[in-house]
Amino acid sequence: MVEDLRAPAVEGDVVEEKNTGHGITLSHPRDLSRKHSRGTLPSSIETGPAGTGYRHFTSPQRGAASQSQRSQRFRVRSVTDLDLRPSILLALWLPVPSSRGAAAVEGADGAHTVAAPELGGEVPLLEWMTLVGRPERVAAVFPSPSDPLPGLGSALDAGEAVLLRTAAARGGPHEARTRLLIPEPSGTSAVWRLVDLGTGPTGPAPAIPPFDAAHARTQVHAATEEAIEALTELDLARERPELADDLTDLITAVADPRLLPPGMDQRRRELLERSLRLLGICEIALDDDGAAATALQAERRARVLRPLRDTARRGVAAATDWWAGAR
Repeated sequence: MVEDLRAPAVEGDVVEEKNTGHGITLSHPRDLSRKHSRGTLPSSIETGPAGTGYRHFTSPQRGAASQSQRSQRFRVRSVTDLDLRPSILLALWLPVPSSRGAAAVEGADGAHTVAAPELGGEVPLLEWMTLVGRPERVAAVFPSPSDPLPGLGSALDAGEAVLLRTAAARGGPHEARTRLLIPEPSGTSAVWRLVDLGTGPTGPAPAIPPFDAAHARTQVHAATEEAIEALTELDLARERPELADDLTDLITAVADPRLLPPGMDQRRRELLERSLRLLGICEIALDDDGAAATALQAERRARVLRPLRDTARRGVAAATDWWAGAR
C-alpha cells in the first residue's frame, strides 16, 4: 500500500487531532514542540495510526545508541509554509470566478500585469482574468533543461509558466488557442508574457497531453523516499546541521490554506504538497554547494537528485492540471 504523507487538516492557526487513543489534541501548531534530533535527517517516514494524519520520523543515531533509542518515533508538526510560486497560484485560481485569485497571485509585493497584444498592451492581472473567463485547460508547468517538456521551451529561462487553453468567446477578443503565461520580474512585481503555442516556425505545435495525477502520486512518493535515503547516506548533517533542520521542516511543511481556492479537491492538494516538499528538498540540497565536501560528492548528489527534482516538477503540473468538465 502506498504510504500516506498527508499533513493534518489546517483551518487558520488551529490544528486538532481527534481523540483516537493514539494521539494528542492541539489548540495551536506551536504547542507541539519539535522532538527530532537537530542535525540529523529522518531515515524513514511512516504514517501514524489510521485517521490521525500525522507522520512519524525515525532519526539515525550515532555512537552506542540503544535499540529503544533507534526505534523511538516522534510525532512532529511543522508550521512551515510551502513555497507556492505565482504560476501555481495562477493555475489554481484561473478556473475559479473570484477576485481573490489576483490578490493571492500578487501577494504583498506589487500589482501584476499581463502583456496582452489583443487588448492593446499591458492590463492589470485581475482585469485580464475577468476578460479571459473560465479556461478549457490550465496547469502550472516547470520546464528545465533536463526535463524541457515538449512545446514548452519558451519557458525554460523563467523556469515556470502557466499552460492555458481557452475557447473562442462570442463577441469577445479571444480566439480558441493554447498559450503559455510566462512571468517576468518587473521591480517588485511581474509582467506575464503570453506565448501562443498554436503555431510555430514548422507548423502547428504538438498538443500537450494531460499530466497523469495517479502516476504522479506513485512517482512522487517513491522519489521522496529515494531523496531522503540519498541525503541520509550522503550525511549532509555532519557539517551542516542547519541544512538538516531546513530539510526536516520541508518534509512537514504545508500549503497556506488562505492562498488556495475554496473547495480545492483534497487529492489534488495532497499531491501538490507532496510534490512541493520533494521539490524543495531537492533544490535546497542541490543549491547549497557548501554542504558537499568534495566535487565528487557534489556530482554524486546532483546525479541522484536532479531526476527526483524533475519528478517533483511533473507532480506539481499534475496537481494543477485542470480541465473544464473533468471530475
